Amino acid sequence: MNYSLRPFVELRHLLHQNPELSSQEVQTAKIITDFLTSYEPDEVYHQFSKTSVLFKFNGQINHRNILFRCELDALPIQEQEKKYQSNKSGISHMCGHDGHMSILCSLAPFLKKNKERPNVYLLFQHAEETGQGAKEVINSSLFQNLSLDYVFALHNYPSRELSHLFIKEKTMACASTGLKVKIQGESSHAGEINFKSPIKVIEKLLSLIKKTNEQDSSFFQMVTLTHLSLGEENFGINPGQAHLCLTLRADEQSAFENLKQTYSSFFEHFIQFEITKEWVEEFPVTANPINLSQKIIPLLQQRGFIVHQVDKAFPWSEDFGHFLNKWPGLFFVLGSGVERKPLHDSGYDFPDELIEHGNKLFISLINLLSNEENN
Repeated sequence: MNYSLRPFVELRHLLHQNPELSSQEVQTAKIITDFLTSYEPDEVYHQFSKTSVLFKFNGQINHRNILFRCELDALPIQEQEKKYQSNKSGISHMCGHDGHMSILCSLAPFLKKNKERPNVYLLFQHAEETGQGAKEVINSSLFQNLSLDYVFALHNYPSRELSHLFIKEKTMACASTGLKVKIQGESSHAGEINFKSPIKVIEKLLSLIKKTNEQDSSFFQMVTLTHLSLGEENFGINPGQAHLCLTLRADEQSAFENLKQTYSSFFEHFIQFEITKEWVEEFPVTANPINLSQKIIPLLQQRGFIVHQVDKAFPWSEDFGHFLNKWPGLFFVLGSGVERKPLHDSGYDFPDELIEHGNKLFISLINLLSNEENN
C-alpha cells in the first residue's frame, strides 16, 4: 500500500462503534457511502436489496468486470471493553466485518488512480450472518442483469498466522442450516410414566445426533443441539412441551441435503405429538473452482504471499457460496493471528494491520487479471 493506512483504521473504529444487526445496517451503509463518495466512484447503487450498497469504479478494460464483496452486519454479542467500544449494548462486530469493510474501502485510492484494469465493483452486502444477504442480492433485478467475470471475498480467521492465506479447492466452508422445533405433548405427574411427554422425543434425538456425529464417512457432517427448553424448574411434573434448535452442517451439498431429510423425517415419526418445524439461516457450500485456484495460487506465491492449501473444509458457513454458484471466483481465509480470541468471542477484535494485507491481496488479484487480459 503506497498510501496511508490511517484513514481506513479510523474508519474501522467508527464502524466498530456503530454496529447493526442483519438487514438493519442503514447507518453502516451510510458511513460507507459517505466515506467512498470522496473517491468519486463512477456508479453508486442503493435500494436494490435492503441495505446493501454497490460501488462501480470504471477501468479501461471496460468489457471485463470484477466484484469484491464484504459484509455489513454485526452480531448480537456484548463485547468486552475496548478503546473504541460499541455504542450499542449487546451488539458488536465480533466477526471482523468492520475490518472487511475497511479492506474494501482501502481499494478506492488505487481504483481512482489506476485505470489500466477491468471495471471493479465493491459490494457491501447485508445480512451475511443470517445467510439471507447474498441470496437476496443475487436475486435483485440489478444483479440479475449484471455481467461479472470474477467474484472474490475473504474472511479473517484467528488461530492462523497473521497475513497468511488459506485456501481449499472445492469446498472451502460447509453448508449449514438451523432447524427450530416445537413439540407439544401432554404433562403429567412425575410419578407416572408419560408416553406423551416430549422427553421421549429428546432421548431418541440425542441418540440420532450421537450416531450422526460419530459416523465414519468420506464427508464431514455434524449436528449440534444449540438450544433446548423442556418443562419448568420443579420435581413433580413430567413436561408437556419442548422447544429446541439444531444446527446441521456438511462439507458436501448432497450430504447436506440428505442430512436435512434425515432430521425432517425423524420428527414425522412421532404422530402422537403436535410438532412444528422451521428451517432458518441456510447457507450453501462455499466451493472454490479447482481450475481458478490452481491458476491464481502460484501467481500469488510469486508475489510474496504465503499460501496454505488446506485439506479439510472450514466447519463454519459463509453465504458467499451463492456467488460462487453463479460466477467464477475464489473465497480466501486471511490469518488474523494465532493468539487472537476466536470469532464470535466477546473478547475478539479485528487487527488493524490486517487491512494492509487484505488490500495487497485484492489489488494483486486486480493486477493479475489485468495482465491476463493484456496477454
